[in-house]
Amino acid sequence: MQRVSAAQKPTKSAKPKGLYSAALTQDLSTIRTVALQAALMQQSEILLDLMRFALTTPCFAGVLPLTDTRLDPEAVKTIAGLILPKGLTAQSQMVPLNAQEATEAFARFRRKTKSGKDKQLIQTLVRRIRIGLKDDSANPMVEQLMEITKADVRSIWTPERTFFARLTKAQLLDIHHEVMGSKTPSTKLAKESKAQIADYLHDLFNSTKAAPTLSEEQQAGVRA
Repeated sequence: MQRVSAAQKPTKSAKPKGLYSAALTQDLSTIRTVALQAALMQQSEILLDLMRFALTTPCFAGVLPLTDTRLDPEAVKTIAGLILPKGLTAQSQMVPLNAQEATEAFARFRRKTKSGKDKQLIQTLVRRIRIGLKDDSANPMVEQLMEITKADVRSIWTPERTFFARLTKAQLLDIHHEVMGSKTPSTKLAKESKAQIADYLHDLFNSTKAAPTLSEEQQAGVRA
């Protein structure tokens, strides 16, 4: 299975539910959704297989990560550090057509080249992908898609100070431990204030001049 980013992992002492606030859970779910959408844009045959499977195989509601509700473009813009890949920038809802409008639109659609039709199909399908945060709503179908596409959250999102400020001090220390490894204890850092730890992790993940020198293993932890 895909390794969950250290910046998304729950603390060992946390309760199974209510790990994050509703707003933060929504933001992390959006980030994860964009990561899978971006991966499927590059691997359209997997996306088309998902559509073929959905059309031919009855599944209970919620099993397949396909929905008619698209990501809110304005909400996406508020997530610091999130970069929407080309082709995913227009997430506005589609307006239903009446019979006459649909007739005219279908005629225009038929006049497109096959590659043009395929492009429109893929862009429409990928925007229907919606998934939740793994720790809150684990779905083996979603996790399989994350694995086979090698969807990479860090390729589209870099956690910044505003994100770290929304976590508890214990969660921040767990992220530090996860990235830096057991050979780098968090004892000294634990004496700092939550704001100072958030600043430290911001420097770490954004490779600022204030960031400490990292080993190759630690660098890999930051990128994961």
